[in-house]
Amino acid sequence: MAPVHSGVATPGLLRRLASLLYDTILVTALLMGATAVLLPLTDGEAIPSLGRVATIAYQAYLLAVVFAFFAWCWIRGGQTLGMRAWRLHVRTADQAPLNLPDAARRFGAALLLWTPLALILLAGHRAGLLAYAGPPVAALFLASLGTRRRPGWHERLSGTRVVMTPKHVPD
Repeated sequence: MAPVHSGVATPGLLRRLASLLYDTILVTALLMGATAVLLPLTDGEAIPSLGRVATIAYQAYLLAVVFAFFAWCWIRGGQTLGMRAWRLHVRTADQAPLNLPDAARRFGAALLLWTPLALILLAGHRAGLLAYAGPPVAALFLASLGTRRRPGWHERLSGTRVVMTPKHVPD
């Protein structure tokens, strides 16, 4: 049974990771669609072949698409599809629904959490960096997600919490 803090059950790490995996699949599909929208504008050329400025603009565009997805889900209903599947809900520390500034803080804090892992994965092919730095960075990543007793540092930084949604009992 999950611990209850101020009347709200806190999810464990496995439930959070399962939700994250589900949302990763959705975001991957979303990014593929966002890229497909641009292909007619580039005559089917890969964005990096268009130059450094185009590459940076493309990456900023993809980041904005991902932010729009999470912000819309968190503001509209307090949960993404992955969170819904695993009965998770995101709220502010005082259990209020998120607004746009709350969603932006949560996204920015989570982005800080992902940055070291992403850098290791992107540069991992160089000199076996992934073999040496990957495990400690992955361990820090998992530890920073938080526990049932203590929220992750990105949640503390953003003032938000992931909580369990109560089971719906049919009448």
